[in-house]
Amino acid sequence: MLEILKRDHSEEETNPLDEVVDDSTFLMRLFRRSCQEVELTSMICPLKRRKRFLRALASRELSKMIEPWDPWWLKPAAKTICLSKDGARLVQPIVSPKDDSQTNQPSEIPRGPETALPSLRKLVSTEPSPLLAVHLVDVVYGYCFTLRVYDGDWQPEPLGSAMVVFSISCVLGQVGQPENVWEALCYAWRKPALRLTGTSVACNLD
Repeated sequence: MLEILKRDHSEEETNPLDEVVDDSTFLMRLFRRSCQEVELTSMICPLKRRKRFLRALASRELSKMIEPWDPWWLKPAAKTICLSKDGARLVQPIVSPKDDSQTNQPSEIPRGPETALPSLRKLVSTEPSPLLAVHLVDVVYGYCFTLRVYDGDWQPEPLGSAMVVFSISCVLGQVGQPENVWEALCYAWRKPALRLTGTSVACNLD
């Protein structure tokens, strides 16, 4: 989300906050300033405008001003990902020196592991649990949910995003071992964190 808000930074520099602008434009500029951790003092905007800004935050009015984030797994390029048995991508994208300077920026499609993943037989001495597939659904759901909450930009808040994953995933949070997919999903749907996405789901395990 921070990347989206920085796109129009140059435009904001040429049109300072003290200019007479319409209400929606002013709210968006204040939103950018707050995301940059700039204190909204009376030197930046009058008290009346600040109160209007806080009301807009509380009512989620500003969410309409942000470009929606498209999950990478819904992009056409995600359908063409081919993985080998060890989890590595069969076709690796070529990174130019220019792109290499931007490796810290989130890419459209995750590159995947750079080295081969060890097999389960090397990780555990016994046979994998027959519920492994169910637990993977639980983990993947937690991953997708967290990216949705952070609009794909979780890097600025690694601790907060990790806590969201642990609160949603029954397996990673070590609070239980779901025995079927429905049980795994219902655990996530019952969590208060689901309200972060404005979603409400009712389910019954009985």
